[in-house]
Amino acid sequence: MSGRESQRSRWRRYACGVKRIAPLATSDALILATAYMAAYSVRTVSFYHRIEAASLTFFLFALAAMLAALYLSGAYHRIWSRTSGHDVAVIVRAVIAVTVIVGAADFLMRPRPIPLSVVLVSHILALTGFVAVRYRSRLISGLEWRWRAV
Repeated sequence: MSGRESQRSRWRRYACGVKRIAPLATSDALILATAYMAAYSVRTVSFYHRIEAASLTFFLFALAAMLAALYLSGAYHRIWSRTSGHDVAVIVRAVIAVTVIVGAADFLMRPRPIPLSVVLVSHILALTGFVAVRYRSRLISGLEWRWRAV
């Protein structure tokens, strides 16, 4: 195999990996953004509270940290429709690690870009969303079974 062919095969493997990971990472980013918006809107007094540049930058840091932690923990390397319920620990560990890191960064910054309660509540909401997306087929079939039983 020549160097050119091996480089092409590496790029193909990389492209296949990106195609496999991109939909789940995109849904995780949307879930985290929705969780932050929900927690932030409940926390602020007025509906038209202006989001500052520091808050947006901090959110992008939290988003990058969350996606990196999920990737490094192996959350994007599983076939979630075929995993056991015990594999949710992978997601829980990643979210706990990011919550500690992002919470500590938020606590140490003055003035705080985002209230610490927003960070904690949004990561709990995001964890719920991550698990729901990955186990959606089991949730739907379980609800269907219960509905029939009633």
